[in-house]
Amino acid sequence: WIRHYLNLIGGDCYDCLVVIDHAGQDPTTAVLLERLGRMGVHVWRCNGIFKDKERMWNQVIDVYKNESDFVFPLDVDEWIILIN
Repeated sequence: WIRHYLNLIGGDCYDCLVVIDHAGQDPTTAVLLERLGRMGVHVWRCNGIFKDKERMWNQVIDVYKNESDFVFPLDVDEWIILIN
């Protein structure tokens, strides 16, 4: 999905993406997020309880809102599909 969103914004602008990992437990995802962070993606790891998710998103958006033309919060973990 990272490539998909990079294509939507026009190329390889990893620095244009912010990924929020909310209480992630998967070691494969942790490795991927570490790699993306080295490539320039802004990775935030948040461990608050689910009902605090709105406040967490707002805090992260506040960091980037003045330097961004648009902010599109997308909850993408529901899109992950594994096919054998």
